[in-house]
Amino acid sequence: MIGRISNFIGGERRYLIRHPAALAATLLLRSSIPCFNGRVCPQGYEISVERREGKALEGLLNARGIPFELQMERGLVPFLLGACRRPGLLLGVVLALFFIYECSQYVWDIRVSGNELLSSEQVIEILKEEGFAVGSRYANIDLHRFCNIVPLNRQEIAWLSVNMMGTVAEVQIIETVNKPPKEEPKEGLFNLVADREGQIVRYELSTGRALVNVGSTVKKGQMLVAGFSEKEGGLHPRVSAGRVFAKVWLFEETFIPFKQSKTVEEKAVMLKKSVNFLGKEIIFLKNSRFLEEKYVTIDDEYFQTVLGVDLPLPITVTYALPLREVTYTVDARTAEALAKEQLSKKIQSVSEELLFREYEVIEKEDGVLVICKALCITDIAKAVEVTMDEK
Repeated sequence: MIGRISNFIGGERRYLIRHPAALAATLLLRSSIPCFNGRVCPQGYEISVERREGKALEGLLNARGIPFELQMERGLVPFLLGACRRPGLLLGVVLALFFIYECSQYVWDIRVSGNELLSSEQVIEILKEEGFAVGSRYANIDLHRFCNIVPLNRQEIAWLSVNMMGTVAEVQIIETVNKPPKEEPKEGLFNLVADREGQIVRYELSTGRALVNVGSTVKKGQMLVAGFSEKEGGLHPRVSAGRVFAKVWLFEETFIPFKQSKTVEEKAVMLKKSVNFLGKEIIFLKNSRFLEEKYVTIDDEYFQTVLGVDLPLPITVTYALPLREVTYTVDARTAEALAKEQLSKKIQSVSEELLFREYEVIEKEDGVLVICKALCITDIAKAVEVTMDEK
């Protein structure tokens, strides 16, 4: 690409030398004039030279009395000379260059990265409210000052960076991770009781008084922590807060049928092709024959390239992936493995530490029933408000 541009700027002249080809080629070799694309033809010998070497070649041929003919001349200078003879074309080129320059001063697209809690649409809306949006003339915006002001005005954003890549704004953000608000003190008196049977392993309390020793076994509903604390002057009612960990037995079961079904994606079909012009979607190709009811869509975005330069018009091709329900059969071993995997995830989600686990597998006519028995350590404390009668 760079070589073509360089050749266009330098220009080229092509000559037909009406002389025996062998003699013409020998003469050119001895002259040290750089030539290229030589070709023997019935009229003589065709050769190309750079535009600046044309006069030297013509002088050499005139000095030897060899007839020649200028067949073609191309390049930047001939193009400009030809354009000067056609004012309409020249005016069109000037207007086109002016239009391209003006368009390059505006934001055509905004791409957001670094966001997790906020969606890209929410970030773009925040920037729009602060004065930066698709269609804004970024040359008139102090981006350094803008990146410092937005985090001060918006609590959701802790840091912001805007880098202009041509007419595309690459926006990077760091979101503010808000700490959960402190829980408001509850009115009244609360105790912590056991929500299941188990053996106490440890306490993690912020307030309240433990009533059961570590290592003791408790039953469901038994009080574990009383809602008061010892201070000077006696006992003071307080909200019990904390966790009580105990060894407990968990029993879970699941049934996996032999006949299974799943949703599969079929071959992608193009739905539409559109261009994003200043934030507006313009559809210029649409598939009206696609009649599937169940499908998911994916977007493929690219930029049209002219002379190696991306035009600031992102083209989006939307594809549909039709969904189809497929029924299949699994054997007993596969069904057992699936059941154990589900039970393992369920047990891990409610326990802090797994101490022991065993499975009982019951194969039935239409599937496999798996029962899991697990010994684990988990939080068994449950806050229960003390009524007036209990006080």
